[in-house]
Amino acid sequence: MSGQTTEFVQIDGMALIHAERRRQVQVEGWTPEHDREHGAARLLRAAEAYRWCDYAYWPWDRAWWKPKDHLSNLIRAGALYLAADEVRESTGSAAEAVAREIDGILAKASEILTPPGKTGDA
Repeated sequence: MSGQTTEFVQIDGMALIHAERRRQVQVEGWTPEHDREHGAARLLRAAEAYRWCDYAYWPWDRAWWKPKDHLSNLIRAGALYLAADEVRESTGSAAEAVAREIDGILAKASEILTPPGKTGDA
């Protein structure tokens, strides 16, 4: 174990949200055209369902409801906000708000995982 170091990679909430959105399009096939069929209102409800981990908001069949841990749910919520924003052609402010929440969680995790006396700058 001696001589081994752990390298911490800095990533922010918007990067995680955009990566999830790309995954949704490329892997799941949830393209902008598909999203337009559902409409922004449904996408926003789905985002809220994941953001608050509350099935009551979920606009689709229970089989599609797949919550995970808090951070993963927030990332999914942010990606759904992006999808809704693409449909509405708006500014993306909802996704940015979730990204800030994710950044806070990542900062806390970094503090916990960084050994005493070490900084992320080294």
